Amino acid sequence: TCSGYRAATCSRSRSSRTAGCHTRSARNSTGCHDAETAITHPRCAGNIQTLQPSPSETPRMFDKIRPLAPYLKRYWKNFAWGGVAVILYNVFRVLIPPIVGHALDDMQHGVTAAKIIYHGLRLVLVAACAAVFLYITRQVLIGASREIEFDLRNDLFANLERQSADYYHTHRTGDIMARATNDLNAVRQLLGPAIMYSANCLFF
Repeated sequence: TCSGYRAATCSRSRSSRTAGCHTRSARNSTGCHDAETAITHPRCAGNIQTLQPSPSETPRMFDKIRPLAPYLKRYWKNFAWGGVAVILYNVFRVLIPPIVGHALDDMQHGVTAAKIIYHGLRLVLVAACAAVFLYITRQVLIGASREIEFDLRNDLFANLERQSADYYHTHRTGDIMARATNDLNAVRQLLGPAIMYSANCLFF
């Protein structure tokens, strides 16, 4: 009886170990499909492949702003004058440090009232010219971006008026309002201040 009891106990323990191994292997096989398990278990980390869009599927920056091409062509003169004003503004800005350096070198040989007035007037004149062209830059470029925003709002509203009632049943009002306010404001920031500050970074 003792030998029979031991044989039954050994068979039970072997079967439980076998069942435990099957459950562990099942957990490991299913755990590899989970991202959190793949991070904690290095064996499964090699089976995870990150999905990245191919270069052909990734939209380029110029493809995104291509719908704005008709509006840019409409106000190309404003952007041309704004570009000229940006160049002249940066030219006068670059002249300020050499003028200050020349004034300091001249003051080392003796400080007189005439020298102070002369160099002070030079700085004021250059700073005034830079301020004038900065005003023209802001007035022309940002003004053009405001005009484009106005035209976009009118075109968007005209397009919304042509839609049927089913369109407003399938599209949320909040999304439409966001595109008519925040998105158009972002377009104005791109065509106005973004172009102006990018041009300053290129020339200055």
